Amino acid sequence: MGTWIGTSGWSYDHWNEVLYHGCSPGARLARYVEAFDTVELNASFYRWPRDATFTSWQRRLPAGFRLTVKAPRALTHARRLHEPEYWAGRITAAWDRLYDKRGMLLVQLPPDLERDDARLDHFLGLLPWWVPAAVEFRHPSWVCHDVFALLERRRASYVVMSGAGLPCVLRATGQAVYVRLHGPDDHWLYGGSYTDDDLRWWADRIREWEAQGRDVYAYFNNDGDGNAVRDARTLRSFL
Repeated sequence: MGTWIGTSGWSYDHWNEVLYHGCSPGARLARYVEAFDTVELNASFYRWPRDATFTSWQRRLPAGFRLTVKAPRALTHARRLHEPEYWAGRITAAWDRLYDKRGMLLVQLPPDLERDDARLDHFLGLLPWWVPAAVEFRHPSWVCHDVFALLERRRASYVVMSGAGLPCVLRATGQAVYVRLHGPDDHWLYGGSYTDDDLRWWADRIREWEAQGRDVYAYFNNDGDGNAVRDARTLRSFL
């Protein structure tokens, strides 16, 4: 059992004052891992890395670090999980390369993709047990008991969300609980900074999941003005 807290992505120019302090873009990852023990890779959503890149990360990342990887939009948004065999194979190959640095596979579905249990079940069934998936549903039709039961059967995690217009459902379906903190603003995503009271509340929820014997992954996606860095540090301090 463990808890990992980090940010969604790491290479942002506007983090210079809060984390990087003038280091070159190529040195940012090395600086990031000095501060945090996990990161959610978002670049993979836009362009899936080569297998050799995953091998390089496995060698460069320190012991105990967890790299969570976002599934490619070619799978989730273009193909909308149809005929996922090709991408399931590529994802599995990447996980094999990451070895002891594996976090979770984040599968973010598009907001206009309505519930389709068979489609989701087929995709999750293609993943081996050692590729733990966390699914973020943006369409409200997915938030129901039968979908939670499907995730439990496939040992996949429901992504608990915080953000404007997103339902915050505190549901644990897998061995790990996956939390994405998109920002506290009620009107737009990815902005603003959480208050200390907000973060203490999330710390209490994490302790509850820990008490159930679950792992917890929590990522801040409010990267503007370096808010994600500050909020992740504060949440870690409360734990």
